[in-house]
Amino acid sequence: MVFFSITRPVCYMLIGIPASGKTTWTRDYHPSIGYASTDKYIEQVAAEKGLSYNDVFKDTITEATSRMLDEVEEYVRNGTHFVWDQTNMSKKSRAKKLKMLTGYSVVAVVFNVPEEKELAKRLASRPGKTIPQYVLDSMIKSYEAPSLDEGFTKIMIAD
Repeated sequence: MVFFSITRPVCYMLIGIPASGKTTWTRDYHPSIGYASTDKYIEQVAAEKGLSYNDVFKDTITEATSRMLDEVEEYVRNGTHFVWDQTNMSKKSRAKKLKMLTGYSVVAVVFNVPEEKELAKRLASRPGKTIPQYVLDSMIKSYEAPSLDEGFTKIMIAD
């Protein structure tokens, strides 16, 4: 008798504030799978126009979100493994995304808030891409730890 192992595609849903290491983690651990992110498109537009992320953010975030969601739909349609790189801080924001991932094993990858000096260093290393402190504070305050009850297959803490 032959047994077949059928595996489901995997989505790594990253959870953490800006500059917590999400994009670096993706480059280090999953550089060759699909990658959904609004920043990818915003940074591309900025580079094409010779402008900064901050310069184009307001005019491109709606289009960036639409393109990212189109990419996610394509990954799901094709059963492609991928990383979803956004902050995903609240259960509410994750719920909408999890509904899109029928048939997937979804791994929540949680990024702790870096210590104050390290966070300041990381934020400073991104010229032209600034996140106001009040926005960071709001994100940190809105954080809700992910749970298996939300629909995650596995929850891991990034190192």
